[in-house]
Amino acid sequence: MSDINQVNRFYSICSDRIKKHEFDLKDLGNSIWRGFSAAFAYEDGRIEGGESLSSPTTLKDYDEEFFKVLMRMEPPYRVNDFLTHHSDYFSLVKKGDHELFVKHIKYVILPKVRKTKRLEYIELIENWIQIKDKMNLLEQLQQKNEFLKRAYKLAVETSPSNPLSVSINPIEFGRSIDFDEDTTKRIMVECVSEGLVSSSLGLKMLLMTQKGVNYLRECEFDIQPSNPISVSVGDNSILQFQNNAFNSTQKIRTDSEHINLLETLIRDIKTQMEVIRAHLNPTQVEHLISDIDYLENNLKRPKKDFGILKTVTLNVLNVLKKVPSKVISDLITSYIKNELSK
Repeated sequence: MSDINQVNRFYSICSDRIKKHEFDLKDLGNSIWRGFSAAFAYEDGRIEGGESLSSPTTLKDYDEEFFKVLMRMEPPYRVNDFLTHHSDYFSLVKKGDHELFVKHIKYVILPKVRKTKRLEYIELIENWIQIKDKMNLLEQLQQKNEFLKRAYKLAVETSPSNPLSVSINPIEFGRSIDFDEDTTKRIMVECVSEGLVSSSLGLKMLLMTQKGVNYLRECEFDIQPSNPISVSVGDNSILQFQNNAFNSTQKIRTDSEHINLLETLIRDIKTQMEVIRAHLNPTQVEHLISDIDYLENNLKRPKKDFGILKTVTLNVLNVLKKVPSKVISDLITSYIKNELSK
C-alpha cells in the first residue's frame, strides 16, 4: 500500500466534497487502474489474459492530475491563485521548502505546459515562478542577515573585547534561534563562501570575520555594545552613553563636541598609521583600517548612530592598546587609558 503522504509530496488533496476547496486535487487513492493486459482468443473459444491491471499511485500520477486541472483553469489568470493555493499548502501545512515547490513547478509541470503551446498559460506560470524566486531569495537573505546578526551579538556578549575570537557551534546556535539544520547549513555554506564567517570541515564551528562585521554594519544592524562608556575629553567634561540603547544618550557633552573629538582622534591615528602598523600583525592592521574607515563614513551621515560609533571606537582602542604608548600621540594614549581602564 502506498503512503499517500509520501507519494503526494506537493499538492493539496481532499476526498470530502463538502470540505474540498475548488483548487484541491482529487484523492487518487493508493492505487490506480492502468488498463487491461493483452487478451488472446483461441479457436476453441478460450480467452486468456485481459486482466484488469492496477499499480500503486505515484508522484507522477499526481503531477499529471495537477497538470490536467491547471490546464482547465478558466479564465487563465486563475492559474496564479491555483499555484499559490498548492504552494501555501506545501509550505504552511506540510512545512515544506518553498524553493523546492517552485523548482517542481519549474522543472516538472512547466515543461508539460510548454508542450501544449498555450502561450497564456506558459506566460502566467513563468511570471509566477519569477515572483516566487525573488521572494525566496529575499527570505533567504533575511534569514542569513538574522543569523549573522544574532551570532555576532552572542560573540560580543561572550567576549566584548575580542568577539572575532569566539567559536560558536553553528548547528546548535541555529536550533536556539529556531532555524532547522538544513537552513543553518545553507546559510553557513553561503557565508563561508562570501568570507563573512570562517568554519571547519563539517561546519562544526563558526567564527565571525571582519568582513562579516563590516557586512552587518552595511546592513544597518544594531550592534550590541559591551559596557556603558563615559568619554573623558581632557577638560573634565563627560559624554555618557546608555547601555543597550543605541539611540539614547545622556548628553552632558554635546554631539558636535563628541564628533569633533572622534574626528581628531581618527586624523591622529591615520597620521601615525605607519608607526602603528609596525607593532601590529596583519589581521590587526586590517581590522584597524576597516574600523577607522567605518567611523569616517558613519560620521559623514546626516543621522549618526552613536551606539555603533561607541562600539567601533572601543574596537579601535582595543587594537591600539597593543601599541606601546611611547610611539603614539598623547591624545591616543589618553583616550585608550580613559576608555579601557573602566
